[in-house]
Amino acid sequence: MVMTAREDKSLLKALEIAIQREANAFDNYRHMARHVQDAGLKNKLQFLSKEEAFHREKLDSLYRELSGGKKCRSASRKGEADAEGGEVSSVIDILRSAAQKEQEAHHFYVLASHDTKEAELHKLFEYLAGEELIHQQMIMLEITILEGREAESPLETIPWHLREWW
Repeated sequence: MVMTAREDKSLLKALEIAIQREANAFDNYRHMARHVQDAGLKNKLQFLSKEEAFHREKLDSLYRELSGGKKCRSASRKGEADAEGGEVSSVIDILRSAAQKEQEAHHFYVLASHDTKEAELHKLFEYLAGEELIHQQMIMLEITILEGREAESPLETIPWHLREWW
């Protein structure tokens, strides 16, 4: 990949932000999984934490490649405030917050994909945007189920491509 120094610096900053967001999401899902009693929901949250860890690994690898082997300095593994502990009002409130963060991550990756001129990076950011949107939809479905509302169809209760995990 051939980029100008300015493009390279801007991209590395975007990657730092993305890596930190993925680290925060990982921490948040792990924290939530430790504090819920329902085994099914716990498994879903653990699945989402593994997904975020996978995203972070991809981004870390790209960061090292583009920075000449340097490690991302912003990924301190400190979670956001809601991962720090304390009382939680309800599982549904936690899931709503998580769905909002997934939507924000989706938006971030969509913008990042539009901002890069490199085809490989564009594809990676589009992939991550799609992943975050899927996560948001999974969480919203869980909220629907927990609230006792019916999904739009019985097939929606467990997405077909996630049945072995969900």
